[in-house]
Amino acid sequence: VAAADGTDVATPQGLRVGQNIKVTIHGAFLVMDACSTVIRSWGFYDPFCEIRLGSQTFATKVRRRTVNPMWRETFEFTIADPGDTTLHVVVKDYDEDDAGNSETMVQGTYDAQGLAVGQARNATVFLAHPAVSSERMCAETFQWGHLKARLEL
Repeated sequence: VAAADGTDVATPQGLRVGQNIKVTIHGAFLVMDACSTVIRSWGFYDPFCEIRLGSQTFATKVRRRTVNPMWRETFEFTIADPGDTTLHVVVKDYDEDDAGNSETMVQGTYDAQGLAVGQARNATVFLAHPAVSSERMCAETFQWGHLKARLEL
């Protein structure tokens, strides 16, 4: 949409190519149980979060010995495809003893579609073990935690 002076005016209809979206990862609350394949006998993890939008991926810092990590880290994505607005979130357990290999603990998605210019939105991303299908994750019994984030356009 163009203004009277010919400049581009943002519309609230959705995200556009080239727009930047800031995502702040606040923290996660992980509910691990005896069914978890990554549970450790001492009950602590060294979690970090990977977040992806399209082909762009960022990772938080590792938080040591916790199941409720707090990150408060902000990342800026550039929209390359307005049709691909799904944020993919993966919380992994860092393993420095295994050459830095990390095991996926839980994962989830959040759709940023509908975020308008100048708008901010608090988001809760429900997390489940990767072996749990998205259909089964909708049932509360299969949610193994959640992640709090804030999105700004």
